[in-house]
Amino acid sequence: MDNIKTDEYKAWEARLGRISEAATQWQQLFKGAPATIDPGSDLTGDDATFEAFSISNLVGYSLAAATEHLDFTLTAMRETSTLYPTAYLTVLRTSLLAASHAAWILTPTERSERQLRALQFLADDVRTQLVMVREAFAPTDAARTAKGQMIELLLKRQAQLQPISDVLKPGLQVDKCRINNTSIIESVAQAAHDDGLVQGGVNHIWRSGSAAAHGSRGFATMRLDQNTIIQPPTGGKYSLLRGDLVNDIGPAAAAATLALSFALRMFDERRLDPNPA
Repeated sequence: MDNIKTDEYKAWEARLGRISEAATQWQQLFKGAPATIDPGSDLTGDDATFEAFSISNLVGYSLAAATEHLDFTLTAMRETSTLYPTAYLTVLRTSLLAASHAAWILTPTERSERQLRALQFLADDVRTQLVMVREAFAPTDAARTAKGQMIELLLKRQAQLQPISDVLKPGLQVDKCRINNTSIIESVAQAAHDDGLVQGGVNHIWRSGSAAAHGSRGFATMRLDQNTIIQPPTGGKYSLLRGDLVNDIGPAAAAATLALSFALRMFDERRLDPNPA
């Protein structure tokens, strides 16, 4: 990796080694059958209230996605020995977001609040799928038929969710549900960390990851003073943007790891019977 290995850099290398070990262990949780939900657990009650509405399935997928993206990042770093400037932040952003989704749903102590958050999350997902399918290009009769069938299926799913919404929050229209990912990131950071500095750091990492994921030029210009300025013989100047383990990649991996650790702890708390026989 093309970086001067300062003491701080070496410290982050050591941290990432420990994070990698944890990510590898967590990844094993999602390589086979889903985790067992104890009969007397909170999640069993959450899942049983409404037909065809499984909170454990929702959070299980989010946890699996978060773990996959974290493990992939650390594996790629190890195998390539290359600190890509923005690619790792893009992947780690997904890990942070997916872990926060799971934690956000699981954190409330009241069952109805967990169910409402899960409903809003699922309804937003169905709504965005519907937008995507409706705007999909269908050049053939077969494709148009398949598109129509998918739209019908998604509308049916919305119709199934509306009665649940009527119970949990009368007046909430499933087809208009939208979640705010930034608010979710902030909410989970506050639940997981007492330190305001850490909470603010997570928010900054989330926004920096968004800039990297969207290919924002501002991500690069804000880091000009951290990178080499080249003046070629032909005139002008340009900067070589390099991956920054200490200020970008390391903190992003740590934020995703802490969010995932918190989400997994909440998952265990909700899926295990607090009073086993």
